[in-house]
Amino acid sequence: MIQFSAQTGTLTLLGGAQVYVNGVGVGAANRLLAGGIPLVLFSMIQLGAADLPASIQVRGTGALLTLATGTTNTISISQWSN
Repeated sequence: MIQFSAQTGTLTLLGGAQVYVNGVGVGAANRLLAGGIPLVLFSMIQLGAADLPASIQVRGTGALLTLATGTTNTISISQWSN
């Protein structure tokens, strides 16, 4: 599971964020509805042996995003296995 949270600036353009694995977008992009609020994204992905080693990224999409200063932004990756 990948969790992403970033506090946006009040004057940011209304872009979004999406998870990419090995350069390919997975799941839906999350769109920002208004500036000055957190942009939050949760994504469950499954990686197989053919995907490893994997490059996992959270990329901005659409318009440019401006992050708020003095705030904490996070990306958390949790491994779940059988």
